[in-house]
This record gives sequence, structure tokens and C-alpha cells, in this order.
Amino acid sequence: GTACAVDRGILAAHLLKQGEPAAARLALGPLGGPNGVKQWCILRLRILLAMDLHDAAAKLAESILDRYPAESTVLRLMKRT
Repeated sequence: GTACAVDRGILAAHLLKQGEPAAARLALGPLGGPNGVKQWCILRLRILLAMDLHDAAAKLAESILDRYPAESTVLRLMKRT
């Protein structure tokens, strides 16, 4: 349910902050896929970039920007790569 998704997102964000992007990706599970909720997509994007998975990050960023063209967080994150 919704609480589970929020719990997964909070855990994933915490793990990413702790420098554990692979564990964060596992914790996030299916959340943040190409057509997912924006906040989880951006978290997944941060995780992919932290894991140096730049091709996957670029594809996800493109899908986010297709839906939210002016999403400044995504634009900023992708400029760093």
C-alpha cells in the first residue's frame, strides 16, 4: 500500500545518504520507474548516478523530463554527469 511505498522511499533515501546506493536501490524496489511518481523517480535517479549507472540515469531523466519539462532537480543532477 501507500505506507509501504513511503517506507521504502524513506529507507532508500537514508541508505543513499549513508553512502550505500546499491542497498538504496534494493530498498526502493519497483518505485521510481519511468512512469512512476516524480519524487521516487528523482530518488532513483540520484541512486543510479551514485552507482555510476549513467546510461540508465540518462534514460530515466529523459522520461521524467518528458512529463515534467522544467524539473530543475533533474536538470541540475544531469549537468553534474
